[in-house]
Amino acid sequence: MREYATDGSLVLDSGCGNGRQFISENTVGLDYSAPLLRSAASKRNLGLVRGNVHSLPFRDGTFDIALSIAVVHHLSTHERRLRCLTELCRILRPGGRCLVYAWQSGAFSKAKFQHIKDTEYLVSWRGETDALRYYFLFDEQLLVSLCREAGFTVVGSGIEQESVYAVAKKED
Repeated sequence: MREYATDGSLVLDSGCGNGRQFISENTVGLDYSAPLLRSAASKRNLGLVRGNVHSLPFRDGTFDIALSIAVVHHLSTHERRLRCLTELCRILRPGGRCLVYAWQSGAFSKAKFQHIKDTEYLVSWRGETDALRYYFLFDEQLLVSLCREAGFTVVGSGIEQESVYAVAKKED
């Protein structure tokens, strides 16, 4: 996404975690986890907001670029995944770009995964059996379809390591 970021581009990293994906000095990080936001704040002096990816606390058309890296696969229903991407489309200016990364269905040995149904799994957090994380594993076509359903035009997609990604554009 750096290729789309010009001087002055305002970037939202939605679900920023510890801030390791910040791509410019004009990045705003949003996450629900206060401890992860504190970690991000200790690394850089950037704008950080505690919030929910389903209801972004920003005006329509605020950002030039939005990132959603390793977020949407943690959302437990189609409606929640769609709402997350619809919100990203809403806060982008016309012509803005969004990069979405999610775990892909064929990339992992599922031996340590607890299968729920179809492409849904629970995975232990750092080997702890009492702490499980939800994953919806995508294929490229499914992620592209979800982006389109959210109102984006998909201008690129593919597979990179264990993830599937889509580059989406909000039309003018």
